[in-house]
Formats: sequence, structure tokens, C-alpha cells
Amino acid sequence: MPELDVLLAVVVGVGTLGVGAALGRSATALGASSVAAAAAVVTILLARRAPLASFGVLFGVATLSRLVIDLPFGRVRVEQPAILGLFVLLLLGGRLRAFRPMAISASVACFAIYFATMVLSSILNAPALVVSARLLIWTGISMLGAVVAFTLVWGHDGEEQRALSWVGFLQGFIGLGIALAFLALGPNGIPGMQVSPGEVPKVASIDFEANLYASLLGLLAPFALEEWRRRRGLIEVIVAVIVVMALGLGVTRGAFAGLLVGLAVYLGLLVIRRTPRRVLVRVAGLAALACLAAPLTAAILLPTERPTPTPVQVAVASPSPSPSPSPSPSPTPEADTLAWRLDRIPTAISDIQTSPLIGLGAASFGQRHLSDGAPDYIGMLALVAVYEAGFLGALALGLGFLILLVMLALTSGADVGRYAAYAGAICSFLVSYQATNALWFSINWLLVGAALALVASSPVPIPALRIPRRRP
Repeated sequence: MPELDVLLAVVVGVGTLGVGAALGRSATALGASSVAAAAAVVTILLARRAPLASFGVLFGVATLSRLVIDLPFGRVRVEQPAILGLFVLLLLGGRLRAFRPMAISASVACFAIYFATMVLSSILNAPALVVSARLLIWTGISMLGAVVAFTLVWGHDGEEQRALSWVGFLQGFIGLGIALAFLALGPNGIPGMQVSPGEVPKVASIDFEANLYASLLGLLAPFALEEWRRRRGLIEVIVAVIVVMALGLGVTRGAFAGLLVGLAVYLGLLVIRRTPRRVLVRVAGLAALACLAAPLTAAILLPTERPTPTPVQVAVASPSPSPSPSPSPSPTPEADTLAWRLDRIPTAISDIQTSPLIGLGAASFGQRHLSDGAPDYIGMLALVAVYEAGFLGALALGLGFLILLVMLALTSGADVGRYAAYAGAICSFLVSYQATNALWFSINWLLVGAALALVASSPVPIPALRIPRRRP
């Protein structure tokens, strides 16, 4: 139905641009709404003719975490109109696919239980339900992105991974350009830099903060290496090296740990699936060289011996700037460091004891505790999951990811490297988000949906998850 595609693209595009222009509360609202409108139009028009291109554009726009449309009732991320428009298009066109087989349905059900538990805990326990509702809406749209991604990439045998590797290349290339500008013109006034007294300079690029920039490159690294393993061209070598090397510019230990774990999972699954030894040596060698180059690149391009920079506020991955009613003081932080994050654990554990089963609600830690006059936050995914959704929701979330990873490890298809890359990417962000929780962002759930689609469209069943039948 081409007419439906065009009509919906026009409605969503014009509506997004109009709302941003009429209600935007910041100088960047019009620009952000223009990007969001363009993304919605392009992805909707491509969904039927070129679904992989539609997915690639959607994922690329979702990585622009710095861009938000600031409206009176909250913030809208630039990929959210596109996700909603694509979902409506696929729904009205009868193209939404069921989550099958049973193992995939089980994984999706676990994610749904996690979200439902967080909604319930927010209604019952959050001091400011409106604040929690904003994060719930963000998370809900992001998880809806998994449904869209599942439909768009189903049956394409992981070919969408090429687009993912190019997104990583573009992010890395921009980050390197920003670092070069900092080296030549810094330390002040360089867009995309995160510079603050007492901290080493970091590249945030076009992302919300340096941690998210580095974590993004870490989860995209397995796709870049997999593309080189498959195609073995010079361009693929350059893409893979830049993705990994630019991660060091974020100067984030959590993201680097996520990178190492993700690559270990990716390479480990290649070993288990009996990939030829010469291929493994080649891929592992390139990965090792790029990992060694990452901190060296940061040391060269981001020297710390510079004039004292003008103090700026370091952005943190907080979903809502709205203050909460009568919060209590939070632990005294020194900086956004590991010690700063660990300092919040005792307070969080004390709060959790009041509602351990279903938790205390989305974004509710900042409703109860302040840091320098602003809502505080927990930077550790595992603790956040328990705090906001209780042990029930956290267990469901963990089980959902575990089932998905088991399916990726055991399913056979056109190329086992595709499965290994998704497993490595998911493990990478699960590790890196223990330092910066950003699970509500769409990029994570777009990857989850694409990974589920790869498993669902595999012609070979999952042997370890088949339920044996008794013979009569």
C-alpha cells in the first residue's frame, strides 16, 4: 500500500516538525524536530522497499543521544517519532510478525514482565508519578523499537550488521575529528568535548555524554570485526580499526571493559563453532592491535597538560530534569567516578528494603535523593533494575537476556559469525552499563529486536531448547 506509506510519512513528519516548532522550549528544539521529522519520513518510506536501509537509518538516528526535542510536557528523542510511525505502518499493513518459536516468545515475555513490573511499582511507590511516567514512556517506545526491528530485518540473515558497522565508523570518525580539533584548538570551546576541572578531557561527540559514546562504539565493535571477517577488504579493516580505536577517546573504563567482554564473547563463540584457525588468528590479531591503539590514541589526542579549562557541568544520563517533591539529601559525591557510583549503593539498598519484590518505580531514586540540588541517579544497571522493578522485574530482565544469549550461542544458520556478533554486542552493553545505565535508550532494544529476528529466521532449530517428547 504505497499510498499508506506516503500518507503516514507526511503526517508523522509534518506533525513532528510542527510540534517542535510550536512548543519547543529550547533554541535547539527546531533543529532536533527537523532531524526527527526527516528520520521519520525516510524510514517510513523505506520500510517496504528497502527494510534494511530503513533499519540502518533508524539505528543511526537513535545514536544521536545528545539531540532531544524539549517540550513543555517532557523531552522527545529524535528517533521516537520514527519508531511510532513505523509501528503504525507495520500494524496497519498487517506486516508485524509473531515472536516465534517458543524460546523467542519466552525471552520477549520476560522483557514484558520487567516493564510491567516497573509500571506497577511506579504507580504504587514512586513519589512523583509524572516523573516516572516520562521514563516509562521513553522505555516503552524503545522496547517498541524491538518489535519494529524484528519485522524490518527478519529473513535477511544478519545483513543489517553492515549498516551497524558503518554507524560505528561514522561515530568514530566524528569523534576523532573532535579530538583533533581539541588537540589543535583546545581546551575550551570545542563542541563534542566533555571537559571539567579535575577530570581528564573526554570526547562525547554527538552523544549525551562520553560514557555513552564509548559504550556505543564498544557494542558496535563486534559487528565491524564480523564484517571484516566476512569480506576481508581494506575498507572493512579501516572501519573496524576506527570503531575500536575511537572508543578510547571516551576515556571510560566501563566501556573498555564492555568492549573486552564483547570481543571475548564474539571470538569465543567463533572458537566453539569451529571457525578455521587462520581466520580466528587474523580477527583476534586485528582486534588486539585496535584495542592497544585505543588508549594510545586518547593519550596523544587528549593531553591532560593543558591550561585549566572553564568549569562546565558534566552531563549525566538522566532521563528527566524535573525535580522531585521534598527529596532527601543524597550521598556527597566528589565527581562522576567509580567511587561516586559505589557511594550510592548503601542508600539504594536501604531504600529497596521497603519494596523488594516490585521495586520503587522508574527514575524514583532521583525523586528521593538530590545531588547538588538536582535529582540523583544510580549508574549501575543491575542495581537500577532491582531498585526500579524489584527482584521480580530484575530477574525477568536478566532471564530475557539470558535466553536470547543462549539462542544466539546455539542456533545455526547461514553464518555463525552473525550470531556471535550479536551476542558480543549485547554482552558489551550489559557490562558497560554497570558504569553508566542507559538501558532505556532505543539502540539497545533495536539490537535486541534484530538479534531475535536473526534467530527466528534461522532454518536450523535450537537443539538445546527443544522440548523432548516421550515415545509411547
